[in-house]
Amino acid sequence: MKTIQIESGALDNNNLLRLAGVKRIHSGWYIVQYNGAKLDASTVVRAKRNRKGEI
Repeated sequence: MKTIQIESGALDNNNLLRLAGVKRIHSGWYIVQYNGAKLDASTVVRAKRNRKGEI
């Protein structure tokens, strides 16, 4: 499982967060975990808000 940090606000990023199970999207950074070679709709597993913006 790989981890990446994305910022909410862009339409593509918000769609990935929705697929990961985030119900209420706040502005800021999120930690997203995914399986596979690249992050896309079919490989996203979970997401969590990262208030401080650090990995």
